[in-house]
Amino acid sequence: MYLYLYNSENMDKLLHVKEQENRSGFREGLVRKALQDYCEKEQLAISKELLREAVIERTEKGKPFFTGLPAVGQEGAPAVHFSVSHSGSWWGCLMAGEPVGFDLEVIREKVHYEKIARRFFTEGECEFILTAGADAFFDVWVRKEAYVKYLGSGLAEGLDSFSVVERGCLQPQVLSTKSSTDNHLPCYVKPLEIGIGVKGAYCSSSGNPVKKIYTLEGCKE
Repeated sequence: MYLYLYNSENMDKLLHVKEQENRSGFREGLVRKALQDYCEKEQLAISKELLREAVIERTEKGKPFFTGLPAVGQEGAPAVHFSVSHSGSWWGCLMAGEPVGFDLEVIREKVHYEKIARRFFTEGECEFILTAGADAFFDVWVRKEAYVKYLGSGLAEGLDSFSVVERGCLQPQVLSTKSSTDNHLPCYVKPLEIGIGVKGAYCSSSGNPVKKIYTLEGCKE
């Protein structure tokens, strides 16, 4: 899997413009550029025509996926999965051959992290954050968001139904806080180096590493 990043002072303006009718909006253009590069690097036998015609759709709860790309494997799994996130001037897209979740967050001042932690996180996560401070809050936040995006379930199950902290330490695996067995686990969540003042993390069932991080340059604004 590969991570593609784009950084622009105009990011908020670019990502909140209305989608163009021909689906050639800026957000989709970034995803398609990442898709083309990913397929080339992984040497996937997908024609340029199919890449151009692939449609980006969303599940009922908002998880994006491609339609129109060939399936692989005995179960007909999609050839390419992806997850997108943006915060401040940063935008990122994780491309992989398996379901993934990715999140990045610019560390912001004046965030009421203690109040948020007490209301939405597990007791162990809250204690970890109250001890370690705002930086730890964003460490926990991006990991939990990455897992939620991996599931594609939104926040229906609640952020306190799983934990990324145990015995006062961040964990490489997501931990269920439910009494019943969680069919989505075990699942790995790992940090990503994005940039100064930016936290990032991704989630997958395999725990495979991100092979490399690329910047998407030359994108028309």
